[in-house]
Amino acid sequence: MSIWLKSYVAGCCEYIRSTQLGESSTDARHVLQRFSDYFHLQIINQKRLDEMAVTPSNNLDLLKEGLSPDGSINTFCDALTGFLTDLGHTVLDDRRQLTKDEETEINALSMLFTTPYIGRADHGLVQYLTDLNLKFRTYQHPRYSGKYCSIVQGSGVGKSRLLAELGTDKHEIFLIYINLRDVADFAKFPPRDSFPANVLCGVPTEAVTPRDYFKQCAAFFAALFTVVKRTIVKDNHGRGGLRQATLRWNEKYSRSLSSNNKERCIFFQDVEALYQKIYTYIVTGRGDVANLMDSNDDGLLSEFEDHSPSSDAKRASKKDEDKVDVDEEKPMLAQKVVREAYTKLLEVLEELVNSNARDTDKPIMVIAIDEAQAIDKAQSVRSYGPESWSRTHLLCRAIRSYSQCRQFVPNLPAIWTIFTSSNPYVIVNHYAPPARIYSSQRFIEAEEVFFPPFTLGCE
Repeated sequence: MSIWLKSYVAGCCEYIRSTQLGESSTDARHVLQRFSDYFHLQIINQKRLDEMAVTPSNNLDLLKEGLSPDGSINTFCDALTGFLTDLGHTVLDDRRQLTKDEETEINALSMLFTTPYIGRADHGLVQYLTDLNLKFRTYQHPRYSGKYCSIVQGSGVGKSRLLAELGTDKHEIFLIYINLRDVADFAKFPPRDSFPANVLCGVPTEAVTPRDYFKQCAAFFAALFTVVKRTIVKDNHGRGGLRQATLRWNEKYSRSLSSNNKERCIFFQDVEALYQKIYTYIVTGRGDVANLMDSNDDGLLSEFEDHSPSSDAKRASKKDEDKVDVDEEKPMLAQKVVREAYTKLLEVLEELVNSNARDTDKPIMVIAIDEAQAIDKAQSVRSYGPESWSRTHLLCRAIRSYSQCRQFVPNLPAIWTIFTSSNPYVIVNHYAPPARIYSSQRFIEAEEVFFPPFTLGCE
């Protein structure tokens, strides 16, 4: 059961109850039917019922009853809330016990991340990002899409080890490492980071629209930026400048990438908890998001129209459903939220940078998304047909939406996202918009260019 679904369901149940929709509400029933389809694919088709700590068959019967022509919306909401509460995280990470050989292999791999790094590839990567940042903030023709780039090379050449080296004391960079490897590929190191992977790589279904996925990405980055900001402020209040701040951060969250790193686990739990609240707000348009994100912007919601599920459905019904457009509402509430979180994080980072003499184009924070081929690996059959849409493309659009909000401001702290993949097709072909997409969106992005991948030079 993916994280976004739990948040989306909770938000929709709250919306349905708060607006007292009638029992025959077509909009509500349409939304809830999509959830029912998702349950069927995620739980029944994957035959996970026998592996779960709870038996949700009674709940599923109640869900079906609530969706029947004579069913009750309130019955459905009650059953769904209870079902998700009982279910918890039992189907997120089905992991068998590691064999002794697998444990030995993982331990050997983890030791490689603690030995001295040989070579200067890490310095080359930092300089590469520094050069990209200069181009991004100064070039207008061509204009670069967003603060993201890629490393695309085969398995085993040291991509993950290179990313980890960015978090050492010689670079003064806040490293946020995220591994998206497949859930079945658990006997590897670094391990999969369950929450980010479930948000960005959850099993795609017909129920997940491009707009849904874009909102997931925006909520994810908004939650990530907010928790990072709070953590930096808490750990560094009156305790030195940038060097000390990065040392404290990386010691807790990046020095050890093991699943046994409690600080790292708690960090992602905090991000997950905030993500659920922010995503619910983006979906329903209801809630005190300014307080959630420590924002002083009381107008964060007022300038937008209703973004509730029913109003989304009404607007969507007026469009060609085969076309993909995440820019239908301008500006989108999701974009506003992620930009607000990004701006608040920049304010904290600016205080650290201003107290230190350093190249302002040198990255101060790197979000390293490892095993990025998993993002589009499980795309549905629709994703490669004439109605195609790419999750990597929409994830990059979320990064683009906050990157460009203060693009040409001088001396701005540089926050970059790096995707690594062993599959060049995934990165190169999915950065750009798919062929079948709204012409207005393709025109905008056709005027932008993407940064070439960084290479370790060993292939």
